[in-house]
Amino acid sequence: MSTSPGHTKFIIQNLKESYQIGEELYVTVQAKDFENKSKRYGGDFFQAKLFWSKTKASVFGEVVDLLNGSYSVRFLLPWVGKAQVAVRLIHSSEAVQVLKHHRESNSDRVFFNGYYEGPGPNKTRLSEKVMCNVKWDNNGLEHMGTEDCCCEYNDPRTGETWHCQRPKSLPCSALVYHSMGGYRNRLTNKEKMLMKQTNKGINGDKRIINIFHSEGNETNGMLVTGLTQQNNTVQGGTFLKTYTFDTELTFTRPAEVTEKCHPGLHTPVPAGFYLNDVWTSFVCSTHHFTTQTTTECLKDKHIYMMGDSTMRQWFEFFVKAIPTLKQMNLHVQYKSGPLIAVDVDNNIDLHWRAHGLPLRAAKTAFADLHYISNEIDDLAGGPHTVIMFNLGPHFTTYPLDFFTHRVLRIRKAVLALLQRAPDTTVIIKTVNTGYKVTL
Repeated sequence: MSTSPGHTKFIIQNLKESYQIGEELYVTVQAKDFENKSKRYGGDFFQAKLFWSKTKASVFGEVVDLLNGSYSVRFLLPWVGKAQVAVRLIHSSEAVQVLKHHRESNSDRVFFNGYYEGPGPNKTRLSEKVMCNVKWDNNGLEHMGTEDCCCEYNDPRTGETWHCQRPKSLPCSALVYHSMGGYRNRLTNKEKMLMKQTNKGINGDKRIINIFHSEGNETNGMLVTGLTQQNNTVQGGTFLKTYTFDTELTFTRPAEVTEKCHPGLHTPVPAGFYLNDVWTSFVCSTHHFTTQTTTECLKDKHIYMMGDSTMRQWFEFFVKAIPTLKQMNLHVQYKSGPLIAVDVDNNIDLHWRAHGLPLRAAKTAFADLHYISNEIDDLAGGPHTVIMFNLGPHFTTYPLDFFTHRVLRIRKAVLALLQRAPDTTVIIKTVNTGYKVTL
């Protein structure tokens, strides 16, 4: 009775021979079960995109659950050329319920190790490895024991507690290293069957969509196209009205998107698109940087990056893109940091560190794992300070209220920072959606 990716199909509604740039395209998805019967309720997790591989173009579609087994997908057509539709079933509605249940009740599906070290008899060195995890409303450490089982490490500023089984011969103060321990699969056999259908492409309408410039409206050799005569309101916002393309059909920039990116801007759906593998935003003015302009942008900046590996990859990109930025060897576990790179001539220092516990990482010094909010609290800020952070994948096995608590504590730290130093730049990187959890 669960949703079958093999039987579920999508169709383009009222496909026309051609479209003008800026028009909308609608697709209907009909979910079916493994007996090829149409489902009568919603809750499936679909992702949809409009793309054309030859021009490396893509834009995501807005999926609306009609709650009756059908789903409507709306696409904006933002480039000139050809396009096709692709839809994937990420999780069936049944699998979604399984994940929700285990997220709220079985947080120890990922467990961690704590490494204790200290002096032993006759000048020997003792070491013990125990199991650790978050302490959060008795969720996550059900299998570690009760009462005086554990050492607790309370952070007074975040209000969070890290929990480790008490070592047999060493004191709680002897905790030196942290690492991920492993995964536990708490799924039943039936639940495992549901999770095998994760992230599957579904069959559907493969017809090609042809997109052309809108008729007329040439200005100064550039074709003003698209949404000029439209007022398409989505979630209370209005799409940008004018788009310009050069003679080679390469997107230059929305004519009205000249405003510099800053907090408080409305984000339309979609927020932008890719063409020729380059992202163009519908929200604010984006720039494509050379090595020189990147260096000029970062000159006289102290940049603090905190988060998971996707933020570390951004750090690595900067080090690679700016030849004058040299990374120092701090003799730490590389994938959890901290890391630093400096450009003395341009007065740039670039820092990265992991977002703190819980962290799925190789063996790393416990003292090097700092909470983001504490790091922000310890920065003076100012016009030369840039802070970037993200968090997400390492929290997927925990209840939503735990993640919410962490986010709210970071928000409190950011607000305090901007109160004492309002000219500080703070950048929040949202979560990559390509990561699929099936545990």
